[in-house]
Amino acid sequence: MAKGPCDAVEAQTPDTTMELKACVALFLWALTHSTTSLVSKNLAQGNPEAAGEVAQQSMLLALVLGLGVGALLLTRARPMLSLMGAGPGSVLYNDAHSYLTTRALAAPAVLLLTVCEGLFRGHGNTRTPAIASLLAAVANLILDPILMFKCGLGVRGAAQATVCAQYLALATYAGFIARDVRAGRMRLPALAKALGRKEEPAPGGAGGGEGRAGGAPRGLELLRVVLFANAAMLVRTVSLMACWAAATSVATRMGTVHVGAHQVALSVWLLLALVAEAPSIAAQVLGARYLGRGELRAARAMAARVVALTVASGALLGAALAAARGALPAAFTRDPALAARIGALVPLLALQQPLVAATLLMEGLLVGAQQFRWLGATTLVTTSVGTAAVLAVGRLRPEAGVVGVWWGITGMFVGRFLGAAWRLLDRKRGPYWVPERGVGGEGDEGGVEGRVEGS
Repeated sequence: MAKGPCDAVEAQTPDTTMELKACVALFLWALTHSTTSLVSKNLAQGNPEAAGEVAQQSMLLALVLGLGVGALLLTRARPMLSLMGAGPGSVLYNDAHSYLTTRALAAPAVLLLTVCEGLFRGHGNTRTPAIASLLAAVANLILDPILMFKCGLGVRGAAQATVCAQYLALATYAGFIARDVRAGRMRLPALAKALGRKEEPAPGGAGGGEGRAGGAPRGLELLRVVLFANAAMLVRTVSLMACWAAATSVATRMGTVHVGAHQVALSVWLLLALVAEAPSIAAQVLGARYLGRGELRAARAMAARVVALTVASGALLGAALAAARGALPAAFTRDPALAARIGALVPLLALQQPLVAATLLMEGLLVGAQQFRWLGATTLVTTSVGTAAVLAVGRLRPEAGVVGVWWGITGMFVGRFLGAAWRLLDRKRGPYWVPERGVGGEGDEGGVEGRVEGS
């Protein structure tokens, strides 16, 4: 999340740290996106109470998962590090073990942060997440050198700085949530009760019987929706984690030059993926709002515009990356062999950019439409094929090196792109063509009834 001088220390462990970051990021996106979609849709349908209950149940789920993840990391750190190539026999083991077990203490905070971010995104508020992230980054920047060097804690100090920064971000979110609940801008029944605020049901909303969507699910039914959404997204995330882990494992076994090039490629890829994620988030929220109100024409028009703009911006990023092919390796290393491998990967990374940007954008549109089951199933299939391709490169074509590994990753993204495009363009079952049951269409849908998955 927040970064500081500890990145220089982490850079010494290219075969473990970057992959763990990618896996953690993917795991967190599952909770953030499902919360954003469910909250945004219920607000669009005039059900703020249901949106608040979604938030509360997601927070409880995040807390339980966070405690479980933290306990798992603390008790199983050794085999996990061994799996990533930094076991007890590695010179990296002591520092990696110290860093991982310290960071495990923040697991509940990290998962709660993702739900809080999704909650504010669902309300159309991106300013609060930016403030919380900025405060965490500044705190990390200040604490890193103090704990690492002044206190002599080294890598453990870097981890402690990040833990403190993440709990500070969580406290910041808590303050903003309490403020908005007091002001009536956000409905969280349990917190409102604790603050002594009595909430009145919104007219026609979840508490008033029949709303715009024909009544919102409550209690156990709403819990089922939240659990289903998160379970489907976690299936998607775990399959992605497996593919990335396989890629790192194969690259590690190919040698230090190959895993070093993989590390650099993954760093660049993550940076560009974060750039591509911004329009995906906006499309997710807008899609949920339009579909929640039954405005399918407006939803399709919005989707077409953002897809076109995203592909164009991805092509520009790819062209800029290709133009930097000569200079990029020198920014990371002076080793000629490593620089050559990085240079060989740059054209492939550049070629990926429009594909990756479009894929993330279209998957964001599907998340906004609550197509959790479809995303989970298609991602599981495509990542399984991609993982098999990456492992086949390691066993059958090791001479292809890390470039062959990244061709396998590219194939996985092609599959994800096709799966998302198929659903978005499906006029019979696609959420941008078939109105959700209980939500009026716009006259061009012919009264066809459908049902958005997960609702």
